[in-house]
Amino acid sequence: MSRLREAGFTIYECRETVDMDRSHLEAILPDVETWVVSAYRIDEELLSMGRNLRLIIKHGIGIRKYFKDVRKCKT
Repeated sequence: MSRLREAGFTIYECRETVDMDRSHLEAILPDVETWVVSAYRIDEELLSMGRNLRLIIKHGIGIRKYFKDVRKCKT
């Protein structure tokens, strides 16, 4: 993370937990270009908030649990 910051990238940290405050994620999502997600479920509402979102990186394996219908993702 420090190398990315040194290179001029802005890093928003929103740790995924069971009791995570979704409003914090919703507040920063419009500015996010790349989202690294581990276990948080991504729904259509969150995708629509990511107006600058270009890339979602899934940490771990499998995507069925996180995307109900991947085909709905806009290109």
